[in-house]
Amino acid sequence: TMGSAVANIRRVRQRLADDFSPVMARAILFDALTQWGPRIPQSREELTRFVRGPLRDVLRRHLRPEEVINSLLQIETALAVVDHLDDQSRPRLRPSTRPPPPMSTPISADTTVALRAIARPVHVLVASLDVGFAPTIEVALGGSLVRTDTVASELGLRSELEGEIDIILLDAMQPLDVEPTRLAFLLNRIERDTLIAVWGSRLAWGRDIIGAIEAGGLATVPFSIAEGMAPFVDLVRSRQAE
Repeated sequence: TMGSAVANIRRVRQRLADDFSPVMARAILFDALTQWGPRIPQSREELTRFVRGPLRDVLRRHLRPEEVINSLLQIETALAVVDHLDDQSRPRLRPSTRPPPPMSTPISADTTVALRAIARPVHVLVASLDVGFAPTIEVALGGSLVRTDTVASELGLRSELEGEIDIILLDAMQPLDVEPTRLAFLLNRIERDTLIAVWGSRLAWGRDIIGAIEAGGLATVPFSIAEGMAPFVDLVRSRQAE
């Protein structure tokens, strides 16, 4: 079921947090889920393929080979998926002694200092033609931290802007079919506490929408795809009360 699938991903995130900071654990999981596809792993077989495929590929960018094996073994043990890992000899489990990787560049204090803290999951409205983008963010970051909704049209955006939104995330990879100047005009209706973030700020559409929004007097928080999800996780965490 979807509930058990989400619970399994949560267990993976919890195990990753043994080796990484909470921000990096979520960012790594997001990268792996993005590689996997629009639907999170459902069956035990799919979960095994996810752990041994996309997740291992992402971990290889952050850990030494023996640490990758150890981390994946602990994840698979926690999930009770298999008793061994790809015919590798079983390494001795040991607590991680590595310090967490450095945090990503913090969000500017000017962006967040005046914003009220949120004592609930941060509501992120994702404007994208990729209907799988928002659910992947929510599963990777966790439902206690973030709640996402997707809009894929101007009409949908106009409707959602009537509600309470903490962050609007504009996807420049698969953007809405709305002219940047028109979209910027619509966003002038948002509440003062709502942040506008742009995923793919260095892409052509990303640059265009940032220019249009800022020309209208609003600020944006740009995110480069090359930097991964960690800076966005930082932003979400900065909105939530401890």
